[in-house]
Amino acid sequence: MLVLLIIFMVAAPMAAVTVKVALPPAVAPPGTNPPKPVYISIQPNGGIFIQDFRTDLSTLGDDLRTQLGGTRNPTKERIFIRADKDVFYGDFMGVMNMLQDNGFYSVALVGEDQ
Repeated sequence: MLVLLIIFMVAAPMAAVTVKVALPPAVAPPGTNPPKPVYISIQPNGGIFIQDFRTDLSTLGDDLRTQLGGTRNPTKERIFIRADKDVFYGDFMGVMNMLQDNGFYSVALVGEDQ
């Protein structure tokens, strides 16, 4: 362990750039913060949640617009779907179809990293 520390202490100064350059100032405007992502969760019993708020399939589109607020455009929003591995495919497709029927076309599926 001590040998590795010594190697890094010797090699680190060599990796530094020694060429002197006068850099111009950056004039790019600061970027805007990305909007808060919206998650829809589907439970195995068919329960649907937008963020932490329970909803159902018939009111999904209206509830989603309420969560987004009036300033965000639904056609440009990315909606993240989290579904339990035991969710019925029909329940999942019902949510997907309802999203498309309400103008939410950008959908991402969230999985667990292994």
